[in-house]
Amino acid sequence: MENTAGGAPGAGGGGTDGGVSSSRGDAGTGGDGGSATYTISVRINGNGSVRAEALGLDCRAACDTPGQAGTHVSFVPVADGGWTFDGWGGLCSGNGPCEVVVHGDRTLWATFVSATSGGGGPGDDGGISQDGGGGSGGGGPGEDGGTAQDGGSPGGFAIDLHPRNAQGCKGIMPSSAPVPRSISLELKYSTSQGNWFDGLSVDGLGDVAAEFNSDHSDYPSDERRLVIYDLDGGVVGQVPGGFLKSQPDGFLSHRMAVDYGQADTLYGWTRSASNFLILDRATPNPAYVTFGCQYALPPISGALVQCWGADAGTWLQYYDESMQPSSTRNQIPDGGTLAAIDERGMVIEDGPSDLYWVDTAGARHSGSIDTGAQSLQSARQLIGGGFDTRQGVLQPDATAMSPRPAWLSSREGLPLVFVRGGRAYAAPSFVSGSQCQRRIELLLPDGTSCGTIDMREADDCAGGPPMVGARGTVLEVAPLDSYDGGTRTIEYRVFPRLLE
Repeated sequence: MENTAGGAPGAGGGGTDGGVSSSRGDAGTGGDGGSATYTISVRINGNGSVRAEALGLDCRAACDTPGQAGTHVSFVPVADGGWTFDGWGGLCSGNGPCEVVVHGDRTLWATFVSATSGGGGPGDDGGISQDGGGGSGGGGPGEDGGTAQDGGSPGGFAIDLHPRNAQGCKGIMPSSAPVPRSISLELKYSTSQGNWFDGLSVDGLGDVAAEFNSDHSDYPSDERRLVIYDLDGGVVGQVPGGFLKSQPDGFLSHRMAVDYGQADTLYGWTRSASNFLILDRATPNPAYVTFGCQYALPPISGALVQCWGADAGTWLQYYDESMQPSSTRNQIPDGGTLAAIDERGMVIEDGPSDLYWVDTAGARHSGSIDTGAQSLQSARQLIGGGFDTRQGVLQPDATAMSPRPAWLSSREGLPLVFVRGGRAYAAPSFVSGSQCQRRIELLLPDGTSCGTIDMREADDCAGGPPMVGARGTVLEVAPLDSYDGGTRTIEYRVFPRLLE
């Protein structure tokens, strides 16, 4: 699987899966004369399979298969009865032939939809309701005793699209409600033994991470961990620390130092690789700290890390989704502390006495910034660059706050997730009333509303708001969330790349 964050930080750390509109892709970049073997990952939404004779592949649901560099591969979709092929994603796009040459790890998505399901156009006023479940279930027990079962479609769910034909909104709202993957997951653990469950998160491929916590040590420690499940509910990985960021492929987590002698650590996990970065290091004497790092999170993927070493000075480096360094270190002559990063790859440096805009080479772009007492580490990143805080908006390279527009103030506290390739925001929310309602509003960078996606259930309000992860993948947790002292049953639906 490809780490898509290999681009320079100035591009927001984004990337692509190598797919092109002609539905023909290149499974990697560069060539090595066929001497290397790479992994081609196939993921399927709906009911159908993908075949590739050159790889000996006949895949349903999820498969990882080796391919020798230079191999020409033709992928063929085969829909089940009553279903039809709806298109490729990742390695190829569109719904035509998918022919590639293997030159690296890549992921290919194939989507099948029910032949009887309707599809409202962008001008429809919603009314789309599809309960079809695409999960094949059957995942076996894994970490923490999790067992997946085919949940079909959780009862009482519906999804309504309410597009608004505002200027500039073309292509922002989905044209129809796709068939999701519906999963019923049984998590087996015991609170009496010091274990508990903290919630779910989703990445850009539709993998779901369940966060667990424990208290088993004789001394304070951060024992959080993420157990990661695929679209069939099978366990595909585990990473230490608590959820930090949804990635196009995988998750970033953070394990915090709780007691002296422990270290803050960033972990990155993808299907193909994982790595970690220790954020601080000290000798046994607390007076001698030899190494320290801060990090900031670009809106798309990866992490920007600034470190100080006793013998190496201060430097800045970009890391990809699996926390592999994807750029050279840039020395920062004036030192300081990394505070935040915006979409354009600009960083804010806490200099000897103030804040400055700087680039990833450490060059200053502005004079001293006056933000008052507002911290920028928790500020919302804005499309085009800059940050939204409760005290105002800090535009790129500006040295003072600007007044907040009304549309930002009216959505105080809501996450603003970059979707549609950074052309729009998704703002998920939850309204409790006579009929519980999960809502995702899609907004242009100037706050213009392009419409809402409403997810409703008839009975109770226990499900909470939807989550929009990387690549616009949406996770919707059903009201059913029961725990009997040993088994927690959760139903959820995943809409992979609904808003990419």
